[in-house]
Amino acid sequence: ATGVPFPTENTLSVFRVVGDNLELVQAMSSTAIFNEFRFFSDMVVSPDNNFVYLADGSGAFGHISVFEKTSNRGRLAFRGSYQHPRLVQQLAIHPNGQHVYGTDYNSVFRLGRSPLTGALTAAERVELTSVTDARGRTRPLNDGFTDLVISPSGDDLFAATAEGDFLTGTLQHFRLVNGVLPAAPTSSYADLIDNAYLSLAAGSNNTVYATLPN
Repeated sequence: ATGVPFPTENTLSVFRVVGDNLELVQAMSSTAIFNEFRFFSDMVVSPDNNFVYLADGSGAFGHISVFEKTSNRGRLAFRGSYQHPRLVQQLAIHPNGQHVYGTDYNSVFRLGRSPLTGALTAAERVELTSVTDARGRTRPLNDGFTDLVISPSGDDLFAATAEGDFLTGTLQHFRLVNGVLPAAPTSSYADLIDNAYLSLAAGSNNTVYATLPN
């Protein structure tokens, strides 16, 4: 990569693919506004490609920082942040651009989003204090979530839970109505050996893909 110096910790960087040889170039690296935060956990881009949302946290509190793209070269400007009462783990954004979804250690939540300004506002939150494994046993949800994805149609949200140092987990499904979360998961799945699903990808025709640790 060429361009500005390579990023250090607490940095948001923008890279572009340019030229006939498809060179990867770093267009931006910014650290100034992140000094108060410890680490970043996830990031999503709005469907219109004008805003970037970055989940970060410090201690018991989390933030979703809002950045607006200010040039066709990918440069970003900080536009404020939404403060969440718990560390934010994962993010997903609805295809219509009007909703942002997130997870903390025991809940899935929705935020309303302004496509014009990128601003976020609180909406509903679904708390999961426990999950049920394939044998019907109930276990507390201690470690939160490993991934969160939404279907291309915007009708289904999928969240992978993790318990016991991410060794066991479940797959939770939420059927959305106009982007709104139901009061509880619509359905869930756990395999017979209770593997944790580490990453998810949502496809068309109500399909979700998941990876296992072994």
